[in-house]
Amino acid sequence: MLTEYGEGLSYSSFRYSNLRLSDSVLSGSGTMRATVQVTNTSKRAGKEAVLWFLTDEVGRITRPVRLLKHFEKREFQPGESRDMVFEIQPQKHLSYPNAQGQAQLEDGYFTLRVGDQARRFRYAGPAASTSAPMGRRAPAPNLRIVGPGWRVLDLGALVNFALHLQFLPS
Repeated sequence: MLTEYGEGLSYSSFRYSNLRLSDSVLSGSGTMRATVQVTNTSKRAGKEAVLWFLTDEVGRITRPVRLLKHFEKREFQPGESRDMVFEIQPQKHLSYPNAQGQAQLEDGYFTLRVGDQARRFRYAGPAASTSAPMGRRAPAPNLRIVGPGWRVLDLGALVNFALHLQFLPS
């Protein structure tokens, strides 16, 4: 029997509901608070591992579809509900190592998943800008298309290359 990561057999069952984010945009080095309500829907006490996953929707490099960023295991009595909280810190939770091994943090959209709940938010770094300098086009977003066998094609790099060729001096 195949199951998702973190799923398993148990005598108790849990429901996830009301996933909330403190804001829809995370900027600079601030933090974002995510809260989800977890309820033991069974007639037995049980322990639940609450797993928080993040997905970088668009990036310069191919990243895993889901990354486990935080977890907590708590015991719940029958019918008990509890709010579980995860503080998202950009440098710790949204960055990845570049070719030199240094933390790379890019502006963009992320999806937070916990249980069957999901919420999308945007990270806008300290120098984020919504427009390109005068006389230049804004770079195309790095669109990733997931194909058979989970191969990812980086269309954004190809589009940026084509735009660059258009502006080379003759």
